[in-house]
Amino acid sequence: IRDSLLGQSEKSQTIIVPTGSLGDISETRIKILEKTLESKLDDYFDIVPKELFEEAQEKAFEELDYEECTEEQCIMMINEILQVENAFQLILMAEEGDTQISLTWNDLDQKRVEEEYCEGCKTKELRNVIAGLVEKLVGLMGVVKEEPPKKVEPEVVVVPKRQPVALPE
Repeated sequence: IRDSLLGQSEKSQTIIVPTGSLGDISETRIKILEKTLESKLDDYFDIVPKELFEEAQEKAFEELDYEECTEEQCIMMINEILQVENAFQLILMAEEGDTQISLTWNDLDQKRVEEEYCEGCKTKELRNVIAGLVEKLVGLMGVVKEEPPKKVEPEVVVVPKRQPVALPE
């Protein structure tokens, strides 16, 4: 099943680690922001289905002792199990109406973090912040959105037939 779901396009694969949150943030707001992240990442990556991520997470928990299972170690193991190079995680922190959004991108080589602080932002503004963070991380890092090759129709050029020129004798 995994092979039939994965590898259907030219985009690299990624997992999206469940969102971490701290402070007074409604479940609804978290879900809206998660969906925004998923939608933006889908422009650049093939997203591993949540069910496959959860299965791999269970395997990782079985293989690592609970104490050993620091977040980064677990994510690395999940990536290994799924044979996926990229992982993204959204962290939301809210206090007194202000929100800090942090987006982490781990790949095989490095960890990158972008964050934005927003005073009194509504969900709509936070969605735009997430779109901006994805652009900062992915858009500038040389991960090019794959465009399907455009069909180029051959141009038909009509060459007029030349009339034979009578040469003087």
